[in-house]
Amino acid sequence: MYVAFFKGRGNWLDFCIRKITKSKYSHVEFVLAATIEDGKFIRGACITSTPHENGVRLRSVQFDEGDWDFVEAPNIHDNTTLLSEAIHWYTTNKSAKYDWSGALGLAFKPVGQDKTRWFCSEAVAQILGFKDSWRYDPDTLYSTIEALNNKSIVTGK
Repeated sequence: MYVAFFKGRGNWLDFCIRKITKSKYSHVEFVLAATIEDGKFIRGACITSTPHENGVRLRSVQFDEGDWDFVEAPNIHDNTTLLSEAIHWYTTNKSAKYDWSGALGLAFKPVGQDKTRWFCSEAVAQILGFKDSWRYDPDTLYSTIEALNNKSIVTGK
């Protein structure tokens, strides 16, 4: 399993997230399963929370070459346990809305988080079992996973 980090051009919201978080990443997906051809990620079954779809969702994502970086999900659990945890998290939270206040709280600390809503990096950090998942923006999550893995699997260069 992998975590996919979006660095493509995107829209105005992607631009704002990058500026506020001082990151090259604006979005994160937890990749349950992926089609990989010639070392390139083509598509994957992904869990995330996105404002474009108003919250938590599981769907197939097409990975445009160069727009994404991928890292292996950290080996905190074995893959079977992580898959079960991810599916359980999704089943429990699939009707949750996007957490605008939590996302804004990354930049404006007085803004609180809503424990019934999720933003993308918070959702993925929670799936991975990270404590205080609301503290993770896409770049911090990437750096944390890199440190845990001590390697980058694939970059979308």
